[in-house]
Amino acid sequence: MSVPYLSSIFDARDSRRDRGAVLIFTLILTVALAVVALAIASFAATGLQTSKVTTSRTQSNAVTSAGLTWYLEELSAKRIGPENTAWCDQPGVTVTVPAGVLPSAGASVDVTCTTQPEIGFHPTILLSAVGTIADGTRRPIEVVVQVPRADYAAHINSWSAD
Repeated sequence: MSVPYLSSIFDARDSRRDRGAVLIFTLILTVALAVVALAIASFAATGLQTSKVTTSRTQSNAVTSAGLTWYLEELSAKRIGPENTAWCDQPGVTVTVPAGVLPSAGASVDVTCTTQPEIGFHPTILLSAVGTIADGTRRPIEVVVQVPRADYAAHINSWSAD
């Protein structure tokens, strides 16, 4: 047997207690979603920054590599080489690679040549190249090259970049 008056009193008390719970749950859910949104935004911003750095580094590496390749082609075509007395070890003298050779507008590459001890009776040189792209990112690469006197075909002994 149920007493109608008592059950309506208990129902009223339960509904009054639950009224504020919806607000609390809504606030907790809102804060949790805001934290997740901030974490995702932070992750995306970091990814974009990393992408910019990687792109600049890749471009400067490509520019420097293109400059060294041009220098080695000039060496193979005998436009520069061991018979030219001013081709290497000149203090403060660098060869500037023509801009049309480089794969990026506004880029430049300077190559400095230093003679090394001969390997197998062939002159050996150290090429130090520094490529700079339009945003100022610089990339140094060093190459040790063996240069036979007869044909100037360059034999690369090592290629290193930081």
